[in-house]
Amino acid sequence: MPRPPEFKDLTDPAALADPYPVLARLREASPFAESDGAFVVAGRHADVSAVLRDPDASSERGTSLIATQSARPLELPSFVTLDAPDHTRLRRLVSKAFTARTVARLEPRIRAVTDELLDAAAATGQLEVVSQLAYPLPVRIICELLGVPADDYQRFAGWSGALAHSLQPQFGLTEEEAEASARSARAAAAEFAAYFRELIAVRRARLATDLLSDMITAESDGDKLTENELVGTCILLLVAGHETTAGLIANAILALLRHPGQLALLGADPGLAAGAVEETLRYDAPVLMIPRTARNGMRVGNLVTRDSAFVALLPAATGRDPDVFPNPDIFDIRRGAANHLAFGAGPHSCLGAPLARLEARIAIEEFAARVTAPELDVGALRYRPNLNLRSPDRLVLTFAGITSARGAETADDHARADRDRLKVTFDTVADRYHQARPAYPEQLYDALISLAGLRPGARLLEVGCGTGKATLPLAERGFAITCLEPGAHLAQAARRNLAAFDDVHVVEQAFERWEPPAGERFDLVYAATAWHWIDPALGYQLAWRWLRPGGHLSVWGAVPVFPGDGDPFFRGLQEVYEEIGAAGQADAWRFAPGELPDIRSAIEGSGFFAGTVVRQFDWEISYTAEEYIALLDTFSSHIDMADAQRDRLYGEIRRRLAARPGGQARRRWGAALGVARRADTHPAS
Repeated sequence: MPRPPEFKDLTDPAALADPYPVLARLREASPFAESDGAFVVAGRHADVSAVLRDPDASSERGTSLIATQSARPLELPSFVTLDAPDHTRLRRLVSKAFTARTVARLEPRIRAVTDELLDAAAATGQLEVVSQLAYPLPVRIICELLGVPADDYQRFAGWSGALAHSLQPQFGLTEEEAEASARSARAAAAEFAAYFRELIAVRRARLATDLLSDMITAESDGDKLTENELVGTCILLLVAGHETTAGLIANAILALLRHPGQLALLGADPGLAAGAVEETLRYDAPVLMIPRTARNGMRVGNLVTRDSAFVALLPAATGRDPDVFPNPDIFDIRRGAANHLAFGAGPHSCLGAPLARLEARIAIEEFAARVTAPELDVGALRYRPNLNLRSPDRLVLTFAGITSARGAETADDHARADRDRLKVTFDTVADRYHQARPAYPEQLYDALISLAGLRPGARLLEVGCGTGKATLPLAERGFAITCLEPGAHLAQAARRNLAAFDDVHVVEQAFERWEPPAGERFDLVYAATAWHWIDPALGYQLAWRWLRPGGHLSVWGAVPVFPGDGDPFFRGLQEVYEEIGAAGQADAWRFAPGELPDIRSAIEGSGFFAGTVVRQFDWEISYTAEEYIALLDTFSSHIDMADAQRDRLYGEIRRRLAARPGGQARRRWGAALGVARRADTHPAS
């Protein structure tokens, strides 16, 4: 009979290249305790997800029963190893400067650096992925973001490596080895601290347009970062901002090289790059373990922990949990694996996840597009000696060539890029979308069902389901719905919100790139709000193709309407938009209730649909200042707004509503529901 698995099995050097058989055994046995309950292992997706969100799971790992010298907190505070309220305060101040809008604006620079690195590799005739692409790309971007001079990049490699190695589990080391590791980490932290103190002094004297200057000036309720907090946060962002991302890029390229069919798919369709990143995070996560310290008899699954027990959460094991991911050992970039835990979850979820995703997506997209006939040098593959931050240290490949970077873009290319960028920023607010966006009135759904002649059990295809807000009322009426959503965060939220309905399936895919199973057709294709993201030349054609004969297309969306007796608050707010130079992002004051533009001509003008019927609806919702701001934060135009503009706008909203009795504004909404029958023949026939 084989012995039960133990955590130390992972420390076997033979497991470094492929820890997944060991992780599978640990997952199946988990949760379990070792060392008289002082050490707990969790590898099941449900258990790890619950602990990450549990307020009794402390991030202060240096206070656990088995904390070693290297696990003790360094003198400089880092919010990643703090609990609330200190963690909440520091993260709030940092996140004000490190926003999704900042990340989205980095895309042109990330692409330029990636192209520069691949051009250099083409000139030398070889590509060692780690040193020539995976490492220098994120380190250059985070240094530029922080405002670190380019000449200083190379100084950080040794310091960063020492701090990253200190995250390595120290179990099994002698006391002397553990102390040596801790001493090296403290020395690296001291070098980093001296460097950043000098740079902070320079920035205090003369602010610049970089993240360090933003953090120096960041303020919330009169609270600012102290110098020690600034230094600790800079070190955290610099180390975490490239060490894990370098591992993600290297792991992704290695997985693609080992699965040439998947690489070919990506080369043929660059739009799959985001899915390839998510699949890598599930299949071969760069972070193997997340530590927590148990408090107050915290439960891990059916196990009650000792107080201060060290809890080893294994996100790399959860990514291959067969209870969550079918065929988990298969690498499939079309899987739509948005519910992995590679970036953690809960209040300590990775602050830099949007940047890591963007850098990895661009890196593998350009790799697949430009590197021709790449082939892995298996004999040269070597892993870094770090169990926790696990990725190749050396990854050599041969290639037939590296093509030139893409040339000048047309105006259409720029417009498409802007639209795609807004889609990315929109996806970052998935968690707020479901609560903040207005719900459509029940009468709209009743009219839709009547006009489309839908019967119970009818098959519906939703284009751009978001978080499932418009899906839920139709699911509750008993329809079978396939929901397409290209945003990973939005799709994940939709799966949660619609989990109770067996006949509703969320697919993380863009409508333009999706095909149904052979022979499957739908009674209704519909889009609530999302249709304006679709290229109309392609959208109507695809809707016609995926509908059965006699099926219907329906599109609608909520827009503000303004009755003559409407709330004057919004007219006053229009002046604020104009003052801050954002008039184009304000409400248009041209629609009265019942007078929304007729969408009949756009639908029937495609030639694919006829017999369009339009019904208009309007309804009213009252908002507090924070509720209305939360709503604006889900609109792409406001997500992409400059920080100074948004701060002024939101400040005025708070000030004006605070002066009102009741502190609320009445917003009137309208929707034009269009329902059209599929044409009997294709227009081209």
